[in-house]
Amino acid sequence: MGNREKKFKMQMTKDSLYDFMLHHSYSGLTGIFSIVFSIAFLIAGVVMYAVGRISISWMIALIVIAAAMAFSTPFQLRTDAARQMRNNQIYREPVTFSVSDRGIAVIQNKNKKFFTWKEIRKVRITKKAAGFYYERQYALVMTRKAFDEQGVLEIVQANMPEKDIKILK
Repeated sequence: MGNREKKFKMQMTKDSLYDFMLHHSYSGLTGIFSIVFSIAFLIAGVVMYAVGRISISWMIALIVIAAAMAFSTPFQLRTDAARQMRNNQIYREPVTFSVSDRGIAVIQNKNKKFFTWKEIRKVRITKKAAGFYYERQYALVMTRKAFDEQGVLEIVQANMPEKDIKILK
């Protein structure tokens, strides 16, 4: 460990927050089950119609259910990201991050929270966001643009086990 530090101010974007929420949702069991069940309803509808077990209207109904299951989560997450941007101060206003070999400080107005690297459980870097999970369901989220421009990855890699860092394409 050295004494590296990157301090920068960042404004969250709706697209970055949505991208992170989408990854978070689909990397858990609920997201995986929604995909599996969507595919199952689609296949069941087509196969059952092909073997003559259901009418075309039932097949269409099953396909509509599959499509609703497949597209409802992304639609809901886009709506949630927009609502979070409007209602949650941490996303609505700029935040200052200080990422160092000691940990991550998040500063907004007069509020400051510090997380040591031991408190960070895992890091997930998506196409548009970087999330630092400090609990199973909670993460500090920054835009991928800020993460990349500030060279935060070098500090993360120096302080986190490689197995806890995933860079998703």
